[in-house]
Amino acid sequence: MTEETTAMLTKKGLRASFLARRKQLFESLALDNGLAERFLEMLELARPKSVGLFWPIRSEPGLLSVARDWLKRTGGLIYLPETRPDCMIYRLWHEGAELRKDCAGIPYPQGEEASEPPAMVVAPCVGYAESCRRLGYGGGYFDRYLASYGNQRPLAVGVAFDELRVPEEIFESFDEPLDAVVTERRIILKAKAPL
Repeated sequence: MTEETTAMLTKKGLRASFLARRKQLFESLALDNGLAERFLEMLELARPKSVGLFWPIRSEPGLLSVARDWLKRTGGLIYLPETRPDCMIYRLWHEGAELRKDCAGIPYPQGEEASEPPAMVVAPCVGYAESCRRLGYGGGYFDRYLASYGNQRPLAVGVAFDELRVPEEIFESFDEPLDAVVTERRIILKAKAPL
């Protein structure tokens, strides 16, 4: 068995057990409130003009209202992703926007496609590493989106429950690092985060 195959099996196993644990944690209002508070702190720290967020599914934290309220005060915009078979794009979102389901079955708005990446993009984590690496669902859409911008990529932030830490060894070369991870307890910033 190759090193890459071993890493994939490990990621697959971790993903299944962490999704089950995240579902249990999701039911705790205190954890959800703490995550919303830390996310607001991240917005205050980064002060983005636009945020690419996500429509919450599968026990992901709902942060749209926090971002909406903050961006209303600052005049910013919210974008949500649309997953296509070969890529991911962001579309402008506003409250009450008509939603459709993309190829992954996730709601996305009919708003205009972003002509440039949002200043800050946020992704839910199934798990995370202290080095700001993200374990996602395994489709690679977020990683490819970040990689497509090279050195011009937006500020990349993951959100996770604090206890869902994974070992560094599971990550591979195509797993794009984040600039920060926000949990209900803290904000972890990568050493060279562009803030």
